Amino acid sequence: MRIAVPKVIFYELSDYTIAIPTLPLIQEGEVVKKISTMKISSCDDKLQCYPSILGGIFIFRKRIPIARYEFNGFLCAEQRKGEEENINQLISSLSKEEECCFSSQSYTFCLRKKKENNCYLIDNIGMRFIV
Repeated sequence: MRIAVPKVIFYELSDYTIAIPTLPLIQEGEVVKKISTMKISSCDDKLQCYPSILGGIFIFRKRIPIARYEFNGFLCAEQRKGEEENINQLISSLSKEEECCFSSQSYTFCLRKKKENNCYLIDNIGMRFIV
């Protein structure tokens, strides 16, 4: 039996971290090694493990999970500097499953319903067992 988990993309927004698991799945790496022991306690880094195991978009504050959302769509990266969205706007958009964007100094991430260039499908499922 093999284990596969989504690739997780992290984004820092003030003192929050947004973790977005994306497809395609990966079958190797540190998180896969920890999870393959079949003991959830072996995966002590919630920031890495929660999105990998459970899927869905996680919002962490100081490495503590505060919310999980499902978004049926894509995470798209754009090389433009956009208007920085605050965490309350992001949470509001996610709770309504609305498209939104959030920016860093060099590029912008957008949650989109339809695939565009430089997009990854968001994974709301998490870990899979391959028999």
